[in-house]
Amino acid sequence: MPREVVGIIEGVGDTITRADDAFLAMVDRDRADLIAGRLNWREMTPPEFLRREDAGLKEALTAGGDGYAAPFRKEFVRPDGTRVPVLVCCALHRDMLGQWTRYVVDLGAREAPLAAIAPMRPSSVEPNPAGFLQRLIGELTEERRRLFTMLDGTTSLIWAVDRDLHLVSSNAAFQAALRPLLSRNLEVGDLAILPMLPDAMQAQWRGLYLRALAGERFIERTDVAVNSTEIVNEHTFSPIYDASGVITGVAVVSTDVTSRVAAERAEAARKYELEAAQRLAGIGSWEWDPRTNVTQWSEEMFRIYDRDPASGAPLYDELERYHGADDLQKLQAFVERALVSGEPYAMDTTFKRRDGADTWVFESAEVVRDANGVIVKLRGATLDITDRKNAVLGLSQSEAKLLEVQRIARMGSWDWKIASDAVTWSSSLLEIFGLDADTTVPPYAQHAQYYTPESWELLGAAVTHAVAAHQPFQLDLEMMPERSRVRWIVSRGEPVIDQAGAVVGLQGIVIDVSERKVAEEENRRLELALVRAQKTEAVGQLAGGIAHDFNNILTAMLIEIQELLSEPPRPEQLRDGLRDLQLAADRAASLTRQLLLFSRRQVLQVRPLELNGLMADLARMLRRLIGEDVTLEVRASAQELWFDGDVGMIEQVITNLIVNARDAMPRGGRILVRTAALTVEEGAEPRDSNARAGRFVAFEVVDEGHGVRPDLAAHVFEPFFTTKEAGKGTGLGLATAFGIAQQHRGWIELASPSGGGATFTVVLPMASARPIVSAIESPVSTRAATPARVLLVEDDAAVRRTLSRSLAGIGYEIILAVDGPEALRQWSDYDGQIDLVVSDMVMPGGISGLELLERLSQLKPDLRTILMSGYISSAEDRSRVEQTGGRLLAKPFNAEGLRRAVAEALAVR
Repeated sequence: MPREVVGIIEGVGDTITRADDAFLAMVDRDRADLIAGRLNWREMTPPEFLRREDAGLKEALTAGGDGYAAPFRKEFVRPDGTRVPVLVCCALHRDMLGQWTRYVVDLGAREAPLAAIAPMRPSSVEPNPAGFLQRLIGELTEERRRLFTMLDGTTSLIWAVDRDLHLVSSNAAFQAALRPLLSRNLEVGDLAILPMLPDAMQAQWRGLYLRALAGERFIERTDVAVNSTEIVNEHTFSPIYDASGVITGVAVVSTDVTSRVAAERAEAARKYELEAAQRLAGIGSWEWDPRTNVTQWSEEMFRIYDRDPASGAPLYDELERYHGADDLQKLQAFVERALVSGEPYAMDTTFKRRDGADTWVFESAEVVRDANGVIVKLRGATLDITDRKNAVLGLSQSEAKLLEVQRIARMGSWDWKIASDAVTWSSSLLEIFGLDADTTVPPYAQHAQYYTPESWELLGAAVTHAVAAHQPFQLDLEMMPERSRVRWIVSRGEPVIDQAGAVVGLQGIVIDVSERKVAEEENRRLELALVRAQKTEAVGQLAGGIAHDFNNILTAMLIEIQELLSEPPRPEQLRDGLRDLQLAADRAASLTRQLLLFSRRQVLQVRPLELNGLMADLARMLRRLIGEDVTLEVRASAQELWFDGDVGMIEQVITNLIVNARDAMPRGGRILVRTAALTVEEGAEPRDSNARAGRFVAFEVVDEGHGVRPDLAAHVFEPFFTTKEAGKGTGLGLATAFGIAQQHRGWIELASPSGGGATFTVVLPMASARPIVSAIESPVSTRAATPARVLLVEDDAAVRRTLSRSLAGIGYEIILAVDGPEALRQWSDYDGQIDLVVSDMVMPGGISGLELLERLSQLKPDLRTILMSGYISSAEDRSRVEQTGGRLLAKPFNAEGLRRAVAEALAVR
């Protein structure tokens, strides 16, 4: 039996004094409660409805006797706490102050309230219900009007059908949508499935209606093309029940969700692109809410941590399952500091996968704040660096290496849409390219401005192949950012393929490898320097050997020629011939000197030199040498520039550079020579591979010639390299100058601007103090100052005879030896009574001249010695000669040089 849906109550003030059974059933009370006065309408009313209840009473008071307030909705609370929704109409009694009557309609019942009210005639209540019914019908009519106004005001299509799928009701939007198809409204009673629809669509809609008629409430989406534009609608199907609970029809609400679907698809595409970029780079992203302990992981995070996505992201407390105690403690310390101070953090950490393999990741994170600046989340990224870590196994895990790994990890991501030619760069990639964060990235076709021509050509070919062959690429590229130095990058990319299998774009990452490229370039430069040094050393060894033999020949020639010229008068024609031979021998000696200078085996005769004075003296001679069409200008420093050097070698350097400058100006011009002091600070950018910090003297030779091409500049100091015509250059001038500079612990720099001309700068160490000027040399006597016994050791017979005659001719006693062993025998035969030993440096017999002098000096510490040599093969040999206290006599020399050296050696006490 359906319960009564309308009850009547009477009361005074807040107390209900009379109530029928229908009302008591609504509020789950019995008549004992009524009799005991326990029914108080205010206490039975939830607080939020009290104001409306009071307003109803006031309205009834205004209406006068038998006047009813407009029906209003409210609720009554039952004893068990449940609520019953009701519709109340209130009236006040005539002549009975404060007494009222209320009609209460149970809105929770399925039965129609009007049907139940019609036969009811309350006998105990004075007010006539006719007024109530009139107000109730009016209110329901107004409610229906408001409902239809609301339905007609929405853009959604709303309609209802009966069980036979005939239209029962619809709103204005529904009729407006169907009117263009039917040329009329779809009337009540018409079939809701339109006959002009395709059979498949009719079947689809019939199936949807039948699902709802079976009692299912569901949402379904359909799409249709209108003027080549896809329109997506979302339909909500709900069954309609009658008062007895029987389904009598279906209500449908249809909404155009095209824009929402487009946004959902765009979001899905962005998510796919992000996941693809993360997969390509091995980077996962995550968020953690410390308030709820809930984490959110991207797809790549599950792959990195080898976790099943179906199990969801782990809680923060579960991290101890992955990380060891040390790493977990470090991670927790970073997290706690970030939550307190707001500082981001970055760290390397390791964990074990399910298969037991160690995995290395680089994790960085930053805080997320709400609108009030309160930290509410941590957001971060995790980069799988296992491969990189495996590649550097065995290397130090120090802080320096950690920083280096983080630097290598600098990278940025990019995305290119082929159809629109639109390119998207991440903020880190903008930084790598040297661009501001708000820079608008131009279309791909305009990216040539960022790369060198060679790199742009390589990138274009790789992109074309990637799109055509569906293959990824990886390139080393050199780029020229607008607001940054040139950088080297590694660019990796892979095609983006749509569901149809077509390439619609490319996406990838860029890694900054500038420092690695600089190191590789430095290694190549050092390798080239090593090859050049090895080549110079090989050629130098050959040149030294040749010079040694030539020096022996020239020594004999020069002494014999000088002896012949010093003898009693000879025919002038013969003397002229001897002078010509002497000039030829001097030229040959000059050539061997150049070979030895180039090979750095020339015997250094170092003494203090002042650069300005040396340059001024040499310039007078060089002006005659370079010709009248070339002007030589010398700009000397106001400061005296002292250094230690071999005057002959330094003059050779200056002469070679000035002659080279003259040859670079065949039509004449100006050669400028400048001298200056130079200080190189610690940490300064190296000017040359041999440069170092310290105080130096320097001179520049500047010409106005055609200059040196960049491709030739790296070779100008190589032996036998020349750009001059055949027969006009030996290729030893600059190589010799380069060797002398290095022999003096200095270097030479070359600068040649594109406009022409070249500047050669020679840099030599500055002397620590100004030297004391020595006395002028006195001429050599033609007779020995004191008688002396000289042991002469020389393996070359011609040289031995020549030296012996020259020294014996001025009064010295000469003892001859061919090699070291014979010299030792002679020493023994004479019982060491020898005043001076003159020995060649390189000799057969297993004992060199240097070793011979060292042995004899041990036997006689005050022994005076002279070592003759065309060259000294190593710095170690030079040091050993100095330690013996002996003198060096450089070959070739003439009779005067020999006699002077002997006289000076014997004069030492």
